[in-house]
Amino acid sequence: MPSASLRHQLKKKGPFDSVQQEAMLSILRTSDLLENRLARLLREYELTPSQYNAMRIMRGEGEPMPCLEVADRMIQVAPAITRVVDQLVQRGLIDRENKGVRSH
Repeated sequence: MPSASLRHQLKKKGPFDSVQQEAMLSILRTSDLLENRLARLLREYELTPSQYNAMRIMRGEGEPMPCLEVADRMIQVAPAITRVVDQLVQRGLIDRENKGVRSH
């Protein structure tokens, strides 16, 4: 029974207040588990999820784009997109050009 499993994982003693609460907590729990697995995978390549996401966007665009455009397309908000871009440039994973940044 899924609700018993989620209650067990969250160490919740009683039932959920509503089906909506249970569904939302289940989505949040699943998202957290997936994010942790992705972070472990990316760690092998010394990348953060934000760095991967920025490179994914730039590669998909195929041409230089402004940092703010990259930030607008991020799945998760990256308040320090300039820092993320600077780190990727330092590592030689992307290039900074007159028109913006570009993935290799």
